[in-house]
Amino acid sequence: MNKSLALSLGFLLVLTLSTPSANAVSFNDKCTKPLQTLKINGTTAICTLLNGEKKWLPDSFQDLTKIWRSVSNAKKSGDPSTLALEITYSPTVNRKIADSIAGGVKDAALFWQKTFIADRPLTVLFITEKDRKWFNEQQIAMELSEREIEAELQMFDDEVKRNGKLANAAGLTGGSNETAYLLFYIGTGRMNPDVNSAKVAAHEYTHIGQMEISNRINGEDVPCWTIEGGAEFYGKVLSAKNLADLKVMHRDHIWGRYDKNFRVATEPKGGWAKFFEENGPRTTDPDYAQTCGINGSYAAGALGTQYLFMKKGQEGMVDFFRISTETKDYKSAILSVYGITWEEMKTEIAQYIRLVVAQTPIS
Repeated sequence: MNKSLALSLGFLLVLTLSTPSANAVSFNDKCTKPLQTLKINGTTAICTLLNGEKKWLPDSFQDLTKIWRSVSNAKKSGDPSTLALEITYSPTVNRKIADSIAGGVKDAALFWQKTFIADRPLTVLFITEKDRKWFNEQQIAMELSEREIEAELQMFDDEVKRNGKLANAAGLTGGSNETAYLLFYIGTGRMNPDVNSAKVAAHEYTHIGQMEISNRINGEDVPCWTIEGGAEFYGKVLSAKNLADLKVMHRDHIWGRYDKNFRVATEPKGGWAKFFEENGPRTTDPDYAQTCGINGSYAAGALGTQYLFMKKGQEGMVDFFRISTETKDYKSAILSVYGITWEEMKTEIAQYIRLVVAQTPIS
């Protein structure tokens, strides 16, 4: 072996020995560069700045990925021939957008039919700002009461006044459990569906699932963050067609902002545990009707629901809704289903949200 080759090999050996192996790193070890990633025993770790310390922690997005895969498999195993849906389009509606939303409704129905079987076909209406007369005719055909029709037409007028050709609203409506239907506004100024179109549809259909689980009482005894946040969570995992879609919607829950809301990326005054404590059920929260959802319960509640789903899956969520309704005490339902007190649970959820935020860059 010539001298220069021997020196090169020796230098390579020194470099190899001085470079730390990923296998030598363990979770909770200190790190230096936030958001840097590596594999630890086959699991992605992220250098995470949390509680003032930088440590290698498991990638929290993998939690959501596992949930998405399990929900997708459950959805695929559903029987499309059993979907009890009556989808009706107004003459002026953009079918490209409407079909995207209708696809989200069908996806959600395929998943939720494993939890409940609808006892009647669910009406799904798509309208534009031009369809007041047509909408009124549909309401009459559905045999809604004059009071229900008047209320819905007033909401139609309010939406058109606010947004005109860009009308963009959705909801589970109808005035009562027996006459409930899904309504989607698609203004004529909207041209194409986006990643959130199907998510909104799955969100709204999830409210039907929540209503059925809670014995058609619409979750009166379940906290706002599991009603609206839960619908956001299911909307996300039910409608995402791929991991890229899932990541976009997940990031939006962290960095997006609803009207009169705040970014989850910024912890509210008093902390997350206090936030989840204060956003209770309709039966105990006097401000529920005015604040539920727009106060942060959409996005923050989606992450809180994700944490519950991680612990016990869909079965746990169903049991939580059911027991909360039966006992009229969601805190005791937490203990019954998840085996820890509400005080412990809200602290764990708060810490989990901080972890997710710390690992989710704005872009």
